[in-house]
Formats: sequence, structure tokens, C-alpha cells
Amino acid sequence: MKALVLVLPIAIISSGAAGVPGAGLPYSDATGDLFDNGLTNLDIAVVEVCNDATNLCITVETVGYENWTKYLIFFDTVDGGTTSNAWGRPIDLTSEIDRFVGSWVDASDNNVQNWGWDGAGWVLDGTTSNDQSQIGANRVSFTVSLAWLGLGIGDTFAFDVATSGGGNDPGVDHLSRMDPATLGWADPSTSGPFLTYTIVPAPGAAALLGLAGLASRRRRG
Repeated sequence: MKALVLVLPIAIISSGAAGVPGAGLPYSDATGDLFDNGLTNLDIAVVEVCNDATNLCITVETVGYENWTKYLIFFDTVDGGTTSNAWGRPIDLTSEIDRFVGSWVDASDNNVQNWGWDGAGWVLDGTTSNDQSQIGANRVSFTVSLAWLGLGIGDTFAFDVATSGGGNDPGVDHLSRMDPATLGWADPSTSGPFLTYTIVPAPGAAALLGLAGLASRRRRG
């Protein structure tokens, strides 16, 4: 199981959306754990997760980069959900999910789909664009609103990230696994145990909370 160390976001990146968080908590993945290790663009090295007061940011870093890479993010934010995914990919999930983000970066804009589970099926909640300024370093960032996820400060959710190709390909690499998730393009992938992240106060809010606590202690003194 991967160690979880709580840190606060300390930087802001520019991605065309105000208030998008930057640096965050790293979740490392094994590299060279694919059925074909020549597919370096699908080999996840690390995923960083962070938040500010309104958004969650997930940055995926792979060993290599190709613009045909597809990125899949699975969210388990509430009890219940589904083990299917909105793109119908052959993927066996170990947790039920209620939010799904799917993206392809070989499109100039509107290359991210946000899907929500309504209890009976997947509903497309809209399309956005990912932060393509990160691509040169094999890093692609995704930002989703906490409101869309139904999350607030102090809430903990489970998640997984996978890379894939086009068509009906499985998840070639899953962040949740340190070994091959699939035996080949024609075989379904299987996730490992989902990872968890807790929404933390934004740096400014944390500082204000600290000052409020100090003032409270002084008053009691």
C-alpha cells in the first residue's frame, strides 16, 4: 500500500483557469510494469493531487509522451456507484465509482469529458480542456471543481488513474498497481485497491485558521 503523506499545495499554475492549484501530494507508480515496456507514454511514473478552495488538480507524469495517449480518472466520492466506466472500456474496477474523467490530448480543445453516474447510467456533465502547457515534460494536468465532485474541506475520496489507447483498449497502466494491469491489448485490465486523498484547506485558509486559533488561545489566556 502506498504511503500517504499530507501536504498543503504550495504553488499555483497557469492553465487558463483562475484558481487552479499546482504542486501537490505525489503518488508514485512503478515504471517498466507494462505488458510492453516500449509504450513509455503509457507508463505512469507519478501522479500529483492537490486542491485549492474550489478545484481539484490531478497531474499525470508518464515516462514518455505521445499525443495519442488517453487518460482515465476514476473517482469514488460517495457510497454506491458502479464498477463500469463511462467509455465502456474493458476495465475491471475494484471500487464502485460515481465520477469519471476521460481525456485525449490529440485534440486542441474540449478534450476532456466529465461524466457523472446518476444511479442508472452515465451522464455527460460537460467537456473542458486539460492543461497542455505541461505536455513538454510528459506531464498533463486535469482540473475539476470540488462542487462537481460533491466534495468539501475535510472530505476523503478514493481514486485511480489509468492510461490507455484508442478504440476499446483496456487500461494499460493503473496507478493503483505496481505490476502489469493487463496481459495485452485484447485483455481487460484490473485495477488495484484505490488510493485516497483528503481535501485540505487552501494555504490562505489554513493561515487564517491558524491565526484564528492563536487569537482564541490569547483570549482564553
